[in-house]
Amino acid sequence: MNHKHSGKHKDSKTSQRDGRHASGDEIRQFIGIVALVVIALGVGALILFPSLRPGYVKKSDASSGSRQKVFVLAAASLNGVLSEAVSSYASVDSTTDIQLSCASSNLLRHQIERGAPVDLYLSAAPEHVDALVDHGWVKPENRYKLWTTELALVAPPGFTAHEGLKDLLLDAARIAIGDVGVPVGDYARQSLANMGLQEDLKDRLIPMADEPAVRAAVASGACDLGFAYLAAAHAGNADKQVTIIGTISERTHAPILYVGAILNDAEHPEKARRFLEFLRNGKGREIMENAGFEATAEMH
Repeated sequence: MNHKHSGKHKDSKTSQRDGRHASGDEIRQFIGIVALVVIALGVGALILFPSLRPGYVKKSDASSGSRQKVFVLAAASLNGVLSEAVSSYASVDSTTDIQLSCASSNLLRHQIERGAPVDLYLSAAPEHVDALVDHGWVKPENRYKLWTTELALVAPPGFTAHEGLKDLLLDAARIAIGDVGVPVGDYARQSLANMGLQEDLKDRLIPMADEPAVRAAVASGACDLGFAYLAAAHAGNADKQVTIIGTISERTHAPILYVGAILNDAEHPEKARRFLEFLRNGKGREIMENAGFEATAEMH
């Protein structure tokens, strides 16, 4: 009896010890999981809040000799000429680092409305800047008229035209055009409607993301013709990628006007303003006009 009782008691102790070991393993696993979570949260905090990183210095706290970044969002058609202007500006202002990003004006406007950090916005159409003014992103006095150009019809390299623009359009099988909302496409659709060609050509129009994409589609032969900006076609055509056939009558579409804006929440508004002044005067203006972008008589 005593032997059996002793065995049971021993088994009971063993079970208790096993239970204690199991609980210890679970605790160690729990501690390990907690440690991983803490590490993950720490890394996330460093990513989301850079001020927590060792040695972090806020832009506003940087020494006066450091270069401050000015973020510029610009119409895709300005990419080539603005890249040249930015390089030239570096010799004028060594304290500013212009960060240039180019895409379709309507896409850039939506990025601004979603809170993208921007100091200066350069649009290929007034309505996108006007919408930002209407919704409180830009003060009216910080809206600037900048440049004008013309709408052109372009063809693949080496193309020779033997007929008028209207007949060329009617004979083309595929015509590259900016998508709806893309300024160059909107101007082109206005022209086609006023020329009485929109219905005849509607099934031959191939929408493109932006103006450079139109020229690329024509240059590659994917499209027979395309609507582009005259200045952008000249500026990006040093290697004769496209043939500029001619310009579309300005009476058939709204005036093509590039408009700039300094955002209300710009981190460096004065530096953005100085870069804008550079583009309108001196070397900057020379670069823009050599590319075919004609400065407006007035900015307001």
